[in-house]
Amino acid sequence: ATVPAGGRALVVGAGFDADAPGDEPVPPGVPVFVLDGPIGSGGLSATGEPLYLRDAAGRRVSATPPLPSLGAGVCWVRTDERSRLDGPSDFARAPSGACTPGAAPRTP
Repeated sequence: ATVPAGGRALVVGAGFDADAPGDEPVPPGVPVFVLDGPIGSGGLSATGEPLYLRDAAGRRVSATPPLPSLGAGVCWVRTDERSRLDGPSDFARAPSGACTPGAAPRTP
């Protein structure tokens, strides 16, 4: 599947429930890719896993460092969406503690 430049998508595991109570809704038009198994070779751990976004040629276009879990329903967001920096200080807890799956983050 292809996500256009500047586009957003939500990649989730097989147990994802878009209608789960307390979760933010997926914004209209955002594609949801449900994987048959865990995300990554062994799944994502609560202690943090680095994530990489690659383009069709395999070049890394974005990354997230291994950040620890903030708890259920709480997300990390990039502090400056225009930034190409991928260090831990380039991310912060989502304001109000709410996740924004597939949406532009509400930056701190």
